[in-house]
Amino acid sequence: MPAGADLRAARTTARISLATAAEALGTWPTRLSQLERSLHHNAELATRYQLWLNGQSRPQAA
Repeated sequence: MPAGADLRAARTTARISLATAAEALGTWPTRLSQLERSLHHNAELATRYQLWLNGQSRPQAA
């Protein structure tokens, strides 16, 4: 399961808001914040979040 701090670092580096990420993942921003701060543990959501973030950091094809 990806570490919460790593997820937060990837999101902030990509300049993605919690609200944007939460909407894309179909969850609440509070839930992602809790996941990033290791207050909530959900391996499935963490994995989906990591995969989504990885897709956002790749350059888009023209």
